Amino acid sequence: ATRTERLVYNYKTGEGLTPKIDLQIGSYSNGVFRVVAEAARRRPDGSYQMQETVVTTCTNALGHLHYHVRGREADMRPDDYVALSGVTPYFMGVPFFYFPYWRRELDEHYGWRFEPGYDSDWGAFLLSTYKFQLIDFGGAFKDSLDSRTHFDYRTERGGAVGQDLAWHFGPPDAGHKGFVSAYYLADDKPMDEDWDRDPKRDLVEDSRYRFTFRHDSAFSPRDFLALRTSFLSDSYLLEDFYEEEYEDLVQPDSFAAYAHAGDGYSFGLGAYQRANDFYESVNRLPEAWFDVYRTDLGGSRLYYESQTRGGGLEREFADYGHPSNTVAEAYDTLRFDTRHAVYLPGTLLGFLSVVPRAAYRGTYYGDTFQDLMDAPGVTNGVAMPLVDDGAGLRNLFELGFETSFKAFGLYGDANDRFRHIVEPYVNYTFVPEPDLRPWQLMQFDDVDTLDKRHDMRFGTRHQIQRRVGDSVRVLLDADIYG
Repeated sequence: ATRTERLVYNYKTGEGLTPKIDLQIGSYSNGVFRVVAEAARRRPDGSYQMQETVVTTCTNALGHLHYHVRGREADMRPDDYVALSGVTPYFMGVPFFYFPYWRRELDEHYGWRFEPGYDSDWGAFLLSTYKFQLIDFGGAFKDSLDSRTHFDYRTERGGAVGQDLAWHFGPPDAGHKGFVSAYYLADDKPMDEDWDRDPKRDLVEDSRYRFTFRHDSAFSPRDFLALRTSFLSDSYLLEDFYEEEYEDLVQPDSFAAYAHAGDGYSFGLGAYQRANDFYESVNRLPEAWFDVYRTDLGGSRLYYESQTRGGGLEREFADYGHPSNTVAEAYDTLRFDTRHAVYLPGTLLGFLSVVPRAAYRGTYYGDTFQDLMDAPGVTNGVAMPLVDDGAGLRNLFELGFETSFKAFGLYGDANDRFRHIVEPYVNYTFVPEPDLRPWQLMQFDDVDTLDKRHDMRFGTRHQIQRRVGDSVRVLLDADIYG
């Protein structure tokens, strides 16, 4: 993973420049080594020349590292080595030695990793991992199959063990990468009253586990394949032991998806299937999509874009296996949805942007329901009639326009200047009543909630920017509307 606020890169030569760079390298799953530099230059061979560089395996924020080494200059090749000159090691923020030169191999496939700490739910803990290389396939990119064995202990929750197998073939930014992981916990407090468990959800037992599989393949700069699945012992596992992952994604993914990005278009095919009964899910078995990016029509002032997707959909509701839980019946159908829109951008009075648009959206359903919403007792718990009415086509026509203009003001002096950009806008939308209303359709996602509308949105977009050296940093980006 690479983070930087500004990057200049030449795709032909492979050279690049950035005023500050933050890289995580070494391990596919978690990025063992973190390298942060105040300035970096990428050479055509993929190596980096850097200044004022920090190297660490600590997972804390940059200003709160337990340990790190700092060097004036550095030379690095990702997943190979990092070499620093004028090096000072730090422990708990205190420098304690000096080396004129320090080099660390980043492709070592062995050794212990320890992460001690304290958590209010875990108590004191020690997470330890032993990593070694199972198979060295060699090659220019040092392809390999690695093993990672976990021995963890949490004073409030007990012990845990795990085993991972990780592989990588090809260059770090492409090729094929993945891992399979099994993790088991003997939890001492699975249903502690302090955890505020929901009585309508599953009862957590002391034997808890997680099985995860992930794989990514970049066949070319335009073709990508991703595979994901995760089997869990209960619906609280991520919340209890993988908090950061839980905050990003409450429900783990389980899918296989392929995507191709062309010049002005993209398409893909995916299959999504629920892996754990205690999650609600929309299964897509399979679903294909094709998008045309907004582009001009034959050099005219008209612009066109479209989004099309279709496949078999199935909605399943969460089943916690608890005797008091009632589970709504699953339903499925075939759905094909396509939207086509044309735009005619222009300006008035030399400053006012006006973009009229016209769009058509057609959605085919293999199954619909009769319009019986006014009759009593005809819903099944998810606000849908029970009487089948066969296949149907919903037609949505849209007319509208957006008009806006931009203004800005500069504040501060030449050395510390701020810019406030204001963009007032009005967005008008008119959609007549379609021939199928939401209560006649099976509900899977936002596509099924579309209905007639006639509204005007008034708003202002705001950006506050600050110039730092040659780069511009966005301090505020807001859209206020009604």
